[in-house]
Amino acid sequence: MSSNRITVECFEHYDDVDGASYFAGTILVESKTFKREFLMPYQRAKGIGYETEAKRMLNQANVLDAKHGCTLGKFCMDNDIEYSANIEMDCTLEEVRQVSKDYNKRLDKNR
Repeated sequence: MSSNRITVECFEHYDDVDGASYFAGTILVESKTFKREFLMPYQRAKGIGYETEAKRMLNQANVLDAKHGCTLGKFCMDNDIEYSANIEMDCTLEEVRQVSKDYNKRLDKNR
């Protein structure tokens, strides 16, 4: 079992009016030396948008260097990183927006 772990928690809402899906979520990165959480703010989803956004954010934060065209799951598998994604479908719009509120509360508490 790897000592490095990436966990994506995502909540998705389907809007019947515009026919689009929206999501928000968190990314938890853990290793022997650090533990860090990132917020994926409320945004429109396309395909597996949460995984694409998680990979983009972790690349931007210099947490990993995943190749273009490689999914986050594939990158983790190839680099002995334990990866899990928990996606809650059919959430209400308020449940999706609550993700950001909860994340900000945790940040405020840790300051």
